[in-house]
Amino acid sequence: MKKINLTFSEEMKLKRLHQSLKDGKKRDRIKTILFLNKGFSYEETADLLLLNEKTIRKIEKWYKEDWKEKFLDDNYVCYSGKLTDKEEKEISDYVEKNMIMDSIIIMNYIYNRFGIKYTRQWVVILLHRIWFVYKKTKKVPSKANLEEQKKYIEKYKKLKAKLTKKEKIYFMDWVHPMHNVENQYCWVKKWEEKEIKSNTWRQRININWAYNIEKQEIIIIDLLLNNKKWLNYYRNII
Repeated sequence: MKKINLTFSEEMKLKRLHQSLKDGKKRDRIKTILFLNKGFSYEETADLLLLNEKTIRKIEKWYKEDWKEKFLDDNYVCYSGKLTDKEEKEISDYVEKNMIMDSIIIMNYIYNRFGIKYTRQWVVILLHRIWFVYKKTKKVPSKANLEEQKKYIEKYKKLKAKLTKKEKIYFMDWVHPMHNVENQYCWVKKWEEKEIKSNTWRQRININWAYNIEKQEIIIIDLLLNNKKWLNYYRNII
């Protein structure tokens, strides 16, 4: 006789959660509920999981008497409420407008704002459910100007249309390896990017390059910016 009657949705949710967890103790608790749902006895479930029967009964009690997700908590605390759609929307807006690199920040925000205790594990589950993923930020030029870029594209098209057979267009820029901000992971909407401004400071060795789109040609010049002789030479040749 089955000790627990799970719906199909509840069973699938527990299986997905089991796959996402690395904590062996929590995985055993989930397996306990799934085995009991399949009709295994307390003794059979204990033998399969190498636990004692008393522990199996305790896990079942936790699952039945309290909120079904909280039975995984090590510090077992009664469930104090459920987030409303409005509260979830507020959390979503908070995460979207800020750079959140650790789920504990959101855990504290939920407790301080709504008085509801969430574990870090369930904060992660909540974030995934409201369409956030943990991925790297996207670096963008700190002085990018969209309107100026549009003007430049139009200017480029006109210039390209007037080229003679002997003329070429090169795109030129500086490259300064290992001198910039580093992208980090944070919580971002699944279909969006979190942008951070890149560093524009120049120092030490720079590499100047020119690139021709039509012929796939690349010209590279290495320069030491601190060496005025080389810098003046470069200014003269361009």
